[in-house]
Amino acid sequence: MRAVFEQGRPSGAALSVCREVKGEIRVFYDPSRLSAIEAREYLGERADFTEGSGFDAIRRACQEDLGAYRELMGAFLDRVDRSQDAAGTVQEFLRIFALAELHVFAEGRGLRIVRADGPNAHLLTEALVVDGLLLVPPGQSPQDTLRDVGAVDSAAAVR
Repeated sequence: MRAVFEQGRPSGAALSVCREVKGEIRVFYDPSRLSAIEAREYLGERADFTEGSGFDAIRRACQEDLGAYRELMGAFLDRVDRSQDAAGTVQEFLRIFALAELHVFAEGRGLRIVRADGPNAHLLTEALVVDGLLLVPPGQSPQDTLRDVGAVDSAAAVR
């Protein structure tokens, strides 16, 4: 059966409230007393459920990993439960990972990241590496910047 997790304050002393509604298990839990992962573990002890293959894989991996992965995925699941926007949360986390990857890339090459601004910033349409700077066009996403600098790295490797 499909499960949907929501955060809030259940009435009384309950940590969570579970109800079947229209063929789904709706779980309403207090995030100040129960983490997103603990809410799923609690339900898993009482019922067989799915949130979809991707979320089920995260849940299984968190059962085996008590370290940084579990902490990161806990933050991810917490955000999904709070926002009720799984797709938006995935995009947000992908952007954060790309930004971290971009900073590792720049640091590894001794580059300082600078976002282009000023009256002619709009003329810069791709990320550019020059004189120890990684110039990023205004509004460009970390993913697109990584794509641009990846192309620069590939071209340099060919020479």
